[in-house]
Amino acid sequence: MAAGSGTPGTPRLLRAMNDRAALDLLLEHGPLSRARIGRLTGLSKPTSSQLLARLEAAGLVVATGTTAGRPGPGAQLYAVNAGAAFAAGLDVTPHRIRAAVADLTGAVVGEYELPTPGRRARSAVREVTEALDGAVRAAGLTRAEVRRLVIGTPGAFDPSTGRLRYASHLPGWHSPTLLEELAAALPMPVEYENDVNLAAVAEQRLGAARGHDDFVLLWNEEGLGAALVIGGRLHRGFTGGAGEVGFMPVPGTPLVRRVARADSGGFQELAGAQALPRIARDLGVKAVPGQGRGAHAEAAAALLARAAEADAHAAARDPRAVGATAPDAPAPAPAPDRDGGGTTSRRLGGADEGPGPARIGDAGTAGMAYARHTGRGTGGTRDTGGTDGAGLIAGAAVPGGAGRDIGGMSHCTGRDTGSAGRDTGSAGRDTGSAGRDIGGTGHATGCDTGGAGRGAGGAGSPSRPGGGADPEPYRRLLDAYATGLATGLASLVAVLDPRLVVLSGAVLAAGGEPLRSRVQAELAELAAPRPRLVLGAVHENPVLRGALESALTAVRDDVFDTSR
Repeated sequence: MAAGSGTPGTPRLLRAMNDRAALDLLLEHGPLSRARIGRLTGLSKPTSSQLLARLEAAGLVVATGTTAGRPGPGAQLYAVNAGAAFAAGLDVTPHRIRAAVADLTGAVVGEYELPTPGRRARSAVREVTEALDGAVRAAGLTRAEVRRLVIGTPGAFDPSTGRLRYASHLPGWHSPTLLEELAAALPMPVEYENDVNLAAVAEQRLGAARGHDDFVLLWNEEGLGAALVIGGRLHRGFTGGAGEVGFMPVPGTPLVRRVARADSGGFQELAGAQALPRIARDLGVKAVPGQGRGAHAEAAAALLARAAEADAHAAARDPRAVGATAPDAPAPAPAPDRDGGGTTSRRLGGADEGPGPARIGDAGTAGMAYARHTGRGTGGTRDTGGTDGAGLIAGAAVPGGAGRDIGGMSHCTGRDTGSAGRDTGSAGRDTGSAGRDIGGTGHATGCDTGGAGRGAGGAGSPSRPGGGADPEPYRRLLDAYATGLATGLASLVAVLDPRLVVLSGAVLAAGGEPLRSRVQAELAELAAPRPRLVLGAVHENPVLRGALESALTAVRDDVFDTSR
């Protein structure tokens, strides 16, 4: 074989390997000088200079400035050319399709949200292209400039038939010719992935599972699901259905038969979002939020937010009153940023606003977690471009940090929560600040509430959940729900024996550390393996962030290959 074809050991291949190492370092650390690249790669100064000249000529790196703060002239800094290529991701739910475009560094440059309420009257192909085009326009690009698209959906496309399975609640996506129609309509390669798997990709690349090759991610929003990462790779199963744990039979609930037709199963009935209001009523929790169609996750997150706040107040009054923590459960470790400290903020969707997984001590914070995870109730189409509009994924690309400079996105993301605040607050003085608790999430998730959240719970004390109402029902709710979650998790860890379990999705995020510690303790009682449990650290739309990360991996492999 000719040397020019890239035979192992040839000068061309060795140069390509050095090029890729340098590009990966620039992605990891940001702008670097020639000398710094040489030290990190072990290359000599002349070789580093030749490498940078080669990459600059290829349009893959650009000179960005000079070093400062040292005596003498500053050294030239180089960075990855962000505009060398673009990738896109879509997050599809029954309620909306959210799309985003990222540049080669991972920064989101355009976003768009297409509401899809009720039964779809239009084709899935038309909705996908409309959502993608909205994000592309917001980025100031054309479809042809997007090199790859990854679409996340509930369920999974069966590789043997090409049809979507395990997602009967997603109308319009079950045509046997859907994948062919999408391929004909879109100019770039398209990849399809389960939404929970993409959340695991985001956590492995940017969040709580960084550095872990064997872990399970348990997700709970409108449905319970899991992602299984074994040996550093997603395990999808023969039909793509690995991780559809909501269908799993578990003790503590009647056996569900014909689960595909019922679109539910034992674990879903025991610990899914729709079970929480029932559990809360049975335990004497007052002012249980109403559940409109498709609003199970909002109601469940609101309940767990209040429960987490009640637990935090109980802990402040009497540390012995909090839920037990498994003795061998270490605190979640911070997710290091690219320079080895703090959290990832330069690239959107990383572990934002503080080191490590969030510890949620009040309902407002938990509501903010729900808003960041779901973006539900954003009040219609969201169309933003450039780094000023990085709101739907995260605010990390905006100077000033994650979620603060994005048009109030972290504080104002929904109409739905405002109505929940009105419903809850109507319970009156017995629940006191229950309305404020949901109103607290209104602070995080409802600018269109018209003050409903703030006014709903005026009868309560701002410093005590429930305005003097008994916090014990809320704490019993945390205990009971943790037992349900641990019951299903025990089966998973018995088979997989993972080192780590990540709790993710808006519902689990709302329960925060009080819920996590209880699940850890219960799992220690129910399973022989004792994996470490942590809260997810990618708070801003983890499914969409995972879709972008997956697309960017393929794009970088292509663009960064200089051996051709």
